[in-house]
Amino acid sequence: SNRYQIVRGFFLFDTSGMPDTDTIDSATLSVKVTEVDNQDTTGPDYINIYTTTPASNTALVTGDFDQIGTTAQATAIDLGDISVATTTWTLNATGLGNIDKTGITKFGMREGHDVEDTPIADNARNRIGVNTADLAGTANDPTLTIEHSAAAVAGGGGHQLLTLGVG
Repeated sequence: SNRYQIVRGFFLFDTSGMPDTDTIDSATLSVKVTEVDNQDTTGPDYINIYTTTPASNTALVTGDFDQIGTTAQATAIDLGDISVATTTWTLNATGLGNIDKTGITKFGMREGHDVEDTPIADNARNRIGVNTADLAGTANDPTLTIEHSAAAVAGGGGHQLLTLGVG
């Protein structure tokens, strides 16, 4: 009688515009949340960011479902702390190290029960709905904001901010 559905989100960003010699100082991944369900609060009811390895940079296929990692790239956010608004994850050192300065950076989202392979309560739903780049316009697209700094050179350098939308 137990029924469940596992949903995973994939977010790819073209980060090749950043100089390869720059140092990534910090980064955040933000999404516009459109709905929240947090019906099983007795277990790992959180959302976090993980790496993905889809077969293509431009189109997802069914086989990509399993192409998402289990190593946290950010600090998890409890579903009870997420509302219908923009939600932002701050990438940890592992996440910063997985930003591809010469290509496509590939992240995804998973709910805690999925990550930890823990059964969710019968007929409960723990999930968020988010706007994606497939929605018309770009105002509510997921964004990856990267603060990076140039290598030290005589008479220059400093921090730069790069904000990228999914697309």
